[in-house]
Amino acid sequence: QVTNPNNVKVGVDLSSYQGKIEADVLKKAGTNFAIVRAGHGYSTEKNFSHFIEECQKDNIDLGLYWYLSSKDNKTLITDKEVLDQANAFVKLLKENKLTSESLQYPIYLDLESDTLYGNVPEVIKIAYVESLAREFFDVLAKAGYKNVGIYANKSYYETYLSNAYFASIKHKWYARYGYVGTKPTITLNNQTFTPDMWQIGDNFKIQGISKERIDLNYYYLKWFFDCFDGIISLVK
Repeated sequence: QVTNPNNVKVGVDLSSYQGKIEADVLKKAGTNFAIVRAGHGYSTEKNFSHFIEECQKDNIDLGLYWYLSSKDNKTLITDKEVLDQANAFVKLLKENKLTSESLQYPIYLDLESDTLYGNVPEVIKIAYVESLAREFFDVLAKAGYKNVGIYANKSYYETYLSNAYFASIKHKWYARYGYVGTKPTITLNNQTFTPDMWQIGDNFKIQGISKERIDLNYYYLKWFFDCFDGIISLVK
């Protein structure tokens, strides 16, 4: 079973890659929360409603994410494509009767697609990605969804998401596989941060689920960190 002795909750992120996972299996394994993919580019997550209903039924706390990408997943994304996806996200939330208050975890914007950076000159690349994130979050905020964050790995954070704007975003979901230790940090805008959520890997298996491997995440409840040795029934 998952144990959380030092202000850490353990969760998974879910998309159609895992098939139609039943939340009671996650619950029995000790999973505290799930971050559900709402969409990627111009495609909404086909299992979104299923995941939401399952998690709500079994009292698994919810957060969401959207993978931002251009329509063809190749060329540089446009302002229109960002707005289209943000509005599609809001529409999906409304259709599933998800308010900001019904989500226990943030809404994250996944900023790892190379279509966000493309052929943009290096000197303005960070500012360009900032403008995309601001546009997306502005649409969410106007619809009442203000508890937001960003997702990326170490390379993207430190190369493209390192200015004052991204440093100021409270919720940082950090993909750092293979890290040895209990509190990975990132440096943005000459400040060192310990992100509140750490995606520790993508090659875990939950007992009772045989289809695909799954991503595992630690969410820190406080802004200080103790060592922990949680026992998890997720066999690598």
